[in-house]
Amino acid sequence: MVFAGYASIASVVRSYPFSTFDMYAHPETTASHIVARDTAGQVVEVTRFCGWVCDEDLEIATAPARCGPAGTFSFTPYKDQDLLRWVHGSTATTAPLETVELVRRIWRLSDESGPPPSSDCALTRCRARRVQP
Repeated sequence: MVFAGYASIASVVRSYPFSTFDMYAHPETTASHIVARDTAGQVVEVTRFCGWVCDEDLEIATAPARCGPAGTFSFTPYKDQDLLRWVHGSTATTAPLETVELVRRIWRLSDESGPPPSSDCALTRCRARRVQP
C-alpha cells in the first residue's frame, strides 16, 4: 500500500504541470558548440559554409569524445547532429574552396562578470565555400 502511494506521487511529480523540470535542477559549468574557424582565426557558424570536403569523415556518434572524456564539458546532441549532417549533406561545388577547421568551442561558465573563458578543440580540417549573406 505504501509503495503504491509512493509510485503514484512519483508519477505525478514527473507529469506536467507538476514536473520539477530536472534539467534545470543542476546548473551547467560548461557549454559548447561546433563552429568553423577560418585561417584568420575567425569563428563562423558551420551553416555559413557549403560544399564541405573534409580530411576525415567526422562521425556524429564519436565527435564529442574527441574533446575529452564524457562529462568534462556539456553539449546538446541534437545540435551537434544537425551541424554534422549539414557538413555531410553539403554538395560539392566547383567554386574555389577555402581552408577551414571544424572545432568545438567550449566555454567555462562561472559567476564572474564578463565573457566566459573558452577553448577550441579541433575536430577536423576541411575545405568549404563561404556562403555570402
